[in-house]
Amino acid sequence: MSVEETVSLMTSEDRFFIDLIEPELEEKISRASLEELLAAKSSSKSIYKLIYEPKKSWILMLDNSITEQVKAASFDDLLAQRRRYDKIVDELIEPILKNNVSAIIDEFAKSGSYDSAGSNSRLLVKIAEYLTPTQWENILEAFFQNDQLYCSFSCYKGFESLFKKSLEITNFVQPYWLTFRENLNKFNDNRGNSLKRLIDNPYSNITVSAD
Repeated sequence: MSVEETVSLMTSEDRFFIDLIEPELEEKISRASLEELLAAKSSSKSIYKLIYEPKKSWILMLDNSITEQVKAASFDDLLAQRRRYDKIVDELIEPILKNNVSAIIDEFAKSGSYDSAGSNSRLLVKIAEYLTPTQWENILEAFFQNDQLYCSFSCYKGFESLFKKSLEITNFVQPYWLTFRENLNKFNDNRGNSLKRLIDNPYSNITVSAD
């Protein structure tokens, strides 16, 4: 039985049953890979509130194990888990992302599937505040050089978030976004219509954060 499957059993109201499987769960957590731990946390997120206080020691152990493995992992290993970054606390993952901006941009540019294009575009949002103007330009140019990017619905959605983040950071539409918008006109399909409207009417579609 996997860590994820064992975690699902921890919602039982039978204290005797919980006492039986908790040692097994703790052992599984101690031996699990980062991928397995993040999968377990992902599946358990919705049941955290259902677990009584006496049952919560394993949650702390799960979180601590994730923290230890994230700190010890290579960036390539962490990149492989990018779809589950929301299960890693921001203060832990953000310094790692900040130190690997160029690698993240390269990973985006060479996205090999529509799915990875989407997840890589969402990752760009997390590093947006660290990007230089040249890096912004490189990202927006790369979009048109890879059909896995410009044909991906999820990448377009990621770019909507990226544009909003850019506007939040600078408070106005940067010139490279205007160039990007003009280049979008080469596509006659409907994939980019929402993004086009957003760039054309940015201030009616975004609330700038007060942070």
